[in-house]
Amino acid sequence: MNTLEDFEQIIGGVLQHQHIYHFNSDFEDRQQVCREKIWRLLQQQPDLKAKDNPYLFMILINIMRDFGRKQARTEALQAHLEGSFKTTKPTNNELQSVHFAIDLAAFEQMLPTAELKIIFQDIRCFPDAKINERCQRLGLARTTFKRRQKRIGRLYLRWLQE
Repeated sequence: MNTLEDFEQIIGGVLQHQHIYHFNSDFEDRQQVCREKIWRLLQQQPDLKAKDNPYLFMILINIMRDFGRKQARTEALQAHLEGSFKTTKPTNNELQSVHFAIDLAAFEQMLPTAELKIIFQDIRCFPDAKINERCQRLGLARTTFKRRQKRIGRLYLRWLQE
């Protein structure tokens, strides 16, 4: 009957085959996983061979591969969770963006007529739209739109100087 100590050589061979050496952080964990599997196998088969047992070697190799996959999944999940819950200070660009959005909202409230507010909202909602698209969407003639757009521009410049 074999004892668990008799299997240390095959455990060392499995770990070496998987390129797990003494300086690896999970060396002892992997050794322990191999010992646990051998212990369970010894409970079922007390006459299990400790030497020249390719079947046991492959079982332990597969267990080490599974352990590595599980560990990689755990580390990836941990990194993802750390990134999700990390509280960071907003950058200058983010702060400037927020301040700019607040300024635009304040400027929109300052516009004197509903027609100018509608055009300004359209420009904010569809920044890449062409003038013809805007005119169709708003039901305005092109010249009327251009005149109101220029007025919004002048009001904005005056508002910035205040």
